[in-house]
Amino acid sequence: MAVPYETLKKRSQFVRVARKGDRCFSTVCSIQFLKAQEEQGVRIGFTATKRLGNAVIRNFAKRRMRSYILDLLKKNVLTQGDYVLIAQKDILDLPYDQVSEQITHSFHKKKWGRLTGNSSSVTE
Repeated sequence: MAVPYETLKKRSQFVRVARKGDRCFSTVCSIQFLKAQEEQGVRIGFTATKRLGNAVIRNFAKRRMRSYILDLLKKNVLTQGDYVLIAQKDILDLPYDQVSEQITHSFHKKKWGRLTGNSSSVTE
């Protein structure tokens, strides 16, 4: 069963993660993480800047990021805390498998997720 998650909606929540959290960059998205102070669960915010394209393209990028995160949640990989994913240009062009591998690699590189049998093939 997937871990339930809440979405970050207010600007103040995004800014708090950006100021106090840790960052990881990849070609498909930038990820910011702020560890949970108490038992709050997983909270995730998705964003795409206007530099990426028009509203249709930005919404497509956010849908793709949500899809990858749901896969990670089903594998129970994410630790408790606030995550902000910022879409980059390559998320639009690369195939699903490559994007998924890069996002998973980013989480494991920073040790933000728990290694499981399915994702242990990701190398550092």
